[in-house]
Amino acid sequence: MVSVATKYVGEVPYKQGGVTPEGFDTAGFIQYAFRESYGIELPRYASGQLEHGDEIAREDIRPGDIVFFEGNALNPAIYISEDRVVHVTLSQGVTVTNFAASNYWRDRYVTAVRVPEATKIHDDLLY
Repeated sequence: MVSVATKYVGEVPYKQGGVTPEGFDTAGFIQYAFRESYGIELPRYASGQLEHGDEIAREDIRPGDIVFFEGNALNPAIYISEDRVVHVTLSQGVTVTNFAASNYWRDRYVTAVRVPEATKIHDDLLY
């Protein structure tokens, strides 16, 4: 998951309504990364993605979980490690942010979810 998502860093711009590597919006990027990584079809919008996952405590977040921030709208991101997420911003397109160190994102954390189907696929690959 993380390798699929991070290969677009610095390469793909923000595009309103974007759901392909020609341009992504925030939730379109998450939807695309899960489809490409696991063959899982997540809901198109962040609110549906939030409802699709199982909520987890901040201290339990692991790579591949979806982290949500509140900006002008609900903004999903894919957790990488050590408080870093890969996500889409209007100004940078696909980018990596350390949300704990960011003056903008630090106080906008809402919650995180784990997608059950992705966990099963991930665990089956490990064991």
